[in-house]
Amino acid sequence: INKEARFSHKDLESLAYHELGVHMLTTINAKAQVLKIFSLGLTGNTHTQEGIAIFSEYCTGNLGLNRLKTLALRVVAVRSLLDDRDFVTTYALLVDKYKVEAEAAFTLTTRVYRGGGLTKDFLYLKGFKEICDLSQVQGTGNLDDLLVGKTGLLDLSVVSEMIERGIISKPRLLFPLEFKPSENPNILEYLVSSIR
Repeated sequence: INKEARFSHKDLESLAYHELGVHMLTTINAKAQVLKIFSLGLTGNTHTQEGIAIFSEYCTGNLGLNRLKTLALRVVAVRSLLDDRDFVTTYALLVDKYKVEAEAAFTLTTRVYRGGGLTKDFLYLKGFKEICDLSQVQGTGNLDDLLVGKTGLLDLSVVSEMIERGIISKPRLLFPLEFKPSENPNILEYLVSSIR
């Protein structure tokens, strides 16, 4: 971590729920399973894991408008990368069209273009939307089953059945996925419902 980095209390809570409450937890839960595939990762696990990590921020009231905007701008930057635009063009797009401050636009563009181009950031909002949609249909109970390891939504019914039949262990949880209102709940709800 950069020694100059400064985090607000909300940033730290958001990071804790996202990184520890989902990513680290699924790593630990996977090691407890007899089937090692949960450590390696099932199909679609990256997009599901990032989706549930953002969902955990949302449920705990730690997904603010700025964080949601950053996630959306990452999608814009990845789209620009995929459209064969170079670093400078993507940077200028963020600054000129989306009014992102120069330093933030540079950091965001660097994140997307690192290593020749990393498109993982395109998955965060897609995964989040799918987890939100699923929670509307099933509630959050079954979503806990996604925390057994590096799982994907495609396999949720099979994973849930394996837990129910005692083939694999129920995941340990650090916190319940229960919804708590956040800042500007009406605006945030509207924006989340608008994600495609």
